[in-house]
Order: sequence, then structure tokens, then C-alpha cells
Amino acid sequence: MSIDQDIANSARQLEADVKINHQITHGGDTVEVPTEGGPVPSIRKRLKDIETEWAKTADPLASELEDVVQVTRDYKKAAAASAETAHQSESNAGFSAEAARVSWTKAEEAEQGAKASEAAAKKSESSAASSALGASSDADAAAVILDQIGVTVVALSTSLIRTQTAVSENHAFK
Repeated sequence: MSIDQDIANSARQLEADVKINHQITHGGDTVEVPTEGGPVPSIRKRLKDIETEWAKTADPLASELEDVVQVTRDYKKAAAASAETAHQSESNAGFSAEAARVSWTKAEEAEQGAKASEAAAKKSESSAASSALGASSDADAAAVILDQIGVTVVALSTSLIRTQTAVSENHAFK
């Protein structure tokens, strides 16, 4: 082989390679160019393939991201509801404490009323005994005894009403 033949062969090879390179560079988005090393996609086809692969990968990721955002929003709503429930519970605890204080006060008042009623009853018993011993049982002595019994009944009724009110108020706060 001569140098002229080598140059001619090289020129033909260069021309063939330039045509292949031109097809790879300017080919459409479906073109694969046959080469000695196997088919090579055109630049447009490779870009289209990359976009398709990216879309296949990105769509599930976008969907997962939307799910994460929704779960985050749900947690945020649940946290706000929890905070509101805690605030309401705190408020209810305050009401319950106040109701307990009022009930305690009413119970103490009822106890004092019961003690007063007991003292009045003892006094009434003593007066009744004195009147029985005096045996003359005149109308004035009987009236005094009836008045004392009335005071006792009023004191017991008042004590009972206070106790019932305290119990009712306690139940109302629950």
C-alpha cells in the first residue's frame, strides 16, 4: 500500500466518521446511529430518554413529598387540637377547684348549723325537763317550749337546705 492509498483511505474514513458524528449531533429524538461499536443515540434522543427517566423518578418523589406535606399538616392540626384540649382541661380543673372550695365552705356552714341545732335541741330538752318538773304546765311555759322547738326545726331546716345546696352546686360544676 502506498501513501496515496493510505491518505485516500484515511480521508474516506474521516468522511464516514464525520457523517456518523453529524447524524449523532443533528439526528431526531428517535434516531440511533449505527457505529462500529454499536448503536449510539442522537443527542436529541438521549436528552428525550433522560427527560423520560427523570419524569419516572421525579413523579413518585413528588407524590411522596405531597404525602409528607399532608402528614405534616395533619400532625400540626392534631397538635393544635391537643393544645386546645389541654387548655380546656386546665380551665375545667380551675372550675372544679372553685366548686370544691365552695362545697367545703358550705359543708363547714352546714356543720356549724348542725352544732347550733344540737345546742338548741339540748336547750330545748333542758327546758322541757324543767317544765315537766315544774308540773304546773301553764300556757306560757308551753309556748316557750314550742318556740324553742320551732327554732330547732328552723335551724335543722336551714342546715339541711345549705347541705343540699352545697351538694347541688358540687354536682353542677361536674
